[in-house]
Amino acid sequence: MELREKLQTKQNRSPMDAAIDIEQILAFSRLVEISNSLKVVADDPDDDMVIECAVVGQATHIITGDKHLLSLNKYEDIYIFKAADFLNLLAQDNT
Repeated sequence: MELREKLQTKQNRSPMDAAIDIEQILAFSRLVEISNSLKVVADDPDDDMVIECAVVGQATHIITGDKHLLSLNKYEDIYIFKAADFLNLLAQDNT
């Protein structure tokens, strides 16, 4: 699972902590089924599934560190942010 790998390699989480993190994420997540038919990210077609999941799941934002997704800024009505930028946006909304 890519999330487990990223938690361990990018966030230095132990395998046990990564598993706990994933459990917590799944507790408030809704799984969606995609057709893998959306073609948006020419430079990294694997990222198309992220966009398609957001579309099918009616997401309003994608939070990522992926440069290919970030270069889109927005797809349809879905905004694409780095985590720090999203947190800044939330902080502004709460002032």
